[in-house]
Amino acid sequence: MSDRDYRRPPLRTFKPYVAGKPPEEVKRELGIRGPIAKLASNENPLGPSPKAIAAIRDALDQLHFYPHDDSYYFRQAVAAHHAVPPDMVFPAAGSVEVIELCGTCLLEPDDEVITAERTFAIYRLATVKAGAHFIAVPCPDGYTYDLDGILAAVTPRTKIVFLANPTNPTGTWFSGTAFDAFMASLPEHILVVYDAAYQPYVTAEDFPDPHAWLSRGRDMLILYTFSKAHGLAGVRAGYAIGPARIVASINQGRFPFNMSIPAQIGAAAALGDHDHVARSREFNTRELAWLRAQLADLPVTIPPSQANFLLIDTQHDANWLFLELQKRGIVVRPMGGYDLPRAIRVSPGLREENERFVTALRELIG
Repeated sequence: MSDRDYRRPPLRTFKPYVAGKPPEEVKRELGIRGPIAKLASNENPLGPSPKAIAAIRDALDQLHFYPHDDSYYFRQAVAAHHAVPPDMVFPAAGSVEVIELCGTCLLEPDDEVITAERTFAIYRLATVKAGAHFIAVPCPDGYTYDLDGILAAVTPRTKIVFLANPTNPTGTWFSGTAFDAFMASLPEHILVVYDAAYQPYVTAEDFPDPHAWLSRGRDMLILYTFSKAHGLAGVRAGYAIGPARIVASINQGRFPFNMSIPAQIGAAAALGDHDHVARSREFNTRELAWLRAQLADLPVTIPPSQANFLLIDTQHDANWLFLELQKRGIVVRPMGGYDLPRAIRVSPGLREENERFVTALRELIG
């Protein structure tokens, strides 16, 4: 029998993304009978947009048909929402698909990609899979993007800069003033992929407007997802806004029918559900403040967050905390993979779930 390794060289040492465990798996593995508080995956505890649920239910009798391959009506809805032509919209199975296609369609082995040391892991994975060079600029305080450092790392080989604002897993952000200065100094031939996945939760002032730079003709892809504030993580829906020629370039590499009928119809309905997004933002702001106040006297560091989660840097091994909390029916995300071996990431659940988490964490490290 042959032992040939058919993988491309970049994939032979590749470590894929590891998702958080679903509640059913935790219950099965640990024999837990009670409810599981899943606080690991930055999901919306208020559930899906009611308008999306209604639209998906109305479309259930269409599921024997293939979806529109170009997501025509969804693209029209997004284009109207952002006041851009439809050819500037790339419909996606979550914003992760756009990130992957940036690697698949745009990167060559000699190209460089730059981002922050602690940011969304898929930026690195997409770059590595493409065989390109990945440069991670350290965060001076351990949590926050260093835009000046990213500028200093630019070379003639730099093709893409990934920026998440707010960023995952720390929740930190950079201001509009800082972003404008960055864009004014960045060479115009470099593609900026601006990930706005958590922007619906933002309440901070002086926040960037990437569309202002796009309208000036800069090469940008601005990424949006329906997995967070809209509560549609399970249908996998998102999109990118960018110059038509770049949208066409990544469209060449996508799978046919990349957005299902429920994704297209549900996401289009959710796009107009401003009340649900507002409720989600208000809930998130309140619960994050409550969690921060409840943990204020513990020996932990919690950086400021404009996302729907808190990074909690402790004095204890994160994997130990993860396992001990799981035994108590609480699922969080250990951050060792981000070189934060004592940190966990927690997205707020309903108040009773948050109370369970605080009580358990106090028992373990208080």
